[in-house]
Amino acid sequence: MKRLVYADTSATSNMTIEEFITRVKEIYAKYFPDSECVAKNLKTLGMEYIRIGWFLSADASECPHNIRTNDLLHVDFTIDLEDNTESGKLYEMWTYDNSHKNTGYMPSTIVLEVNDKIMFCKADRRNMAYSYINFPFRKTTGTPEKILATLDKYANVVYNIVSTCLADGKIPDDRVDFVRSKV
Repeated sequence: MKRLVYADTSATSNMTIEEFITRVKEIYAKYFPDSECVAKNLKTLGMEYIRIGWFLSADASECPHNIRTNDLLHVDFTIDLEDNTESGKLYEMWTYDNSHKNTGYMPSTIVLEVNDKIMFCKADRRNMAYSYINFPFRKTTGTPEKILATLDKYANVVYNIVSTCLADGKIPDDRVDFVRSKV
């Protein structure tokens, strides 16, 4: 299935999508070297975007019941790349074609949206299994370099909050050793 799309004529950045994704993973590894940052360029139903997920676990085997969504940390970002196309040309976009991902350049202005920004901790009430802490993130617009600097700032915030929760005894008892090995 094809659909025709008019491309945006705005200038693009000198940074490729692959370089951007590599730098995102390096930023997270600076704060959490034994954890995983999943960053991917995806093309779905004619839209192109980058999805970034931060986890404390290195893979699903470190999560309770081997389920990735049971990780204590849930941070998820999206960067829309719809205007990352050939400048000003009408082109064909295959709906499920992922063969050319990571080959294009980042748009000159991008928007970093925060989809999920919590960490589970000990319950603050007796009838609850867990409580959670929200991270103070918000939607940010700027150049790819500014977004990378923002992600670095956010990773530092996450590291500080996780470290504080560990020091204050807010980590669930069955996960304390795991979190201590990651921080």
